[in-house]
Amino acid sequence: GQPTMLPQNMAGGGGVIAANYVGIIAPKDGTILTMISEALPMDQALDLTPSLKVDFKTFGWIGNLGDSNLLTYTWHTSPTRTMEDAKKRETTIGATGAGSVTTWLPIVYNNVLGTKFKLIQGYKSGSAVKLAMERGEVEGYAANPWSALVSASPDLVRDKRISILTQVGIKKEKEL
Repeated sequence: GQPTMLPQNMAGGGGVIAANYVGIIAPKDGTILTMISEALPMDQALDLTPSLKVDFKTFGWIGNLGDSNLLTYTWHTSPTRTMEDAKKRETTIGATGAGSVTTWLPIVYNNVLGTKFKLIQGYKSGSAVKLAMERGEVEGYAANPWSALVSASPDLVRDKRISILTQVGIKKEKEL
């Protein structure tokens, strides 16, 4: 038919507010769809955000919009240039906030790989984290998709203004 689509933006909490609404309050009749961060199920599994109350096992998953690897990198002036360096020294990493992959990915690195990333949270967006890195407020960014980086800031890669520490994904990015 001709269904009416009514978008509703629920900003806040890295998608936690919207996820809780859809999973707990919204009707379960197929009339509500949502897009959530890929970070939220991992956030729930790691029990990082107490305000995340929904059980993602109750969601009917449709798919993933992107397949670009997440990069962790530091600004060229940082002494941390490899993951081995990140295990030896505290490295400040900018992050948005609760429920965000920018928050949980460095926590996983710290707990599993033994890195010493120190999170500086509260940035409004990934662009704000990159700007903070360029200003020297933080040394790096933990979860920038490769496709977003090369489309928005190709100069950072081309001019070697960042040191890519690692990439997370199903398969390696060809260019890396």
